[in-house]
Amino acid sequence: MARRTLSQPLGVLKGLVLLPALATALVRFHAPIDGEHYFRQTHVAANIDKFVADGPSLRPATYNADAPLALYDFPAYELLVAGLSRTLGTPPLETARALNLVLFALTYLVLDRLMARTSVRPIASSISHVW
Repeated sequence: MARRTLSQPLGVLKGLVLLPALATALVRFHAPIDGEHYFRQTHVAANIDKFVADGPSLRPATYNADAPLALYDFPAYELLVAGLSRTLGTPPLETARALNLVLFALTYLVLDRLMARTSVRPIASSISHVW
């Protein structure tokens, strides 16, 4: 009879952590921007829309006429999403959300591999995935 190892239940636990997070994100994939960080999200979305329409720039330009046209944060994420959106011909909001899901999954996998390669005990590694 094959002996069960500790890694089998931990794999199930990791799946129980990852799958609901991805399912929640997929359910809201086409939803409009909302939530407690509405201002920041719309600010980023406005910059992405401008980059899609006008091309890349290091000077983010929002729709607010009173906003300063100075470099106030490096728009790496906005430029990446705008470039993907223009290349793929997809809507910017959905492109951003798809990129976020990919980055979330990659970060999760990197964290999992780092925990596996260090001296962290398996149960502590699984708990860290929850946080």
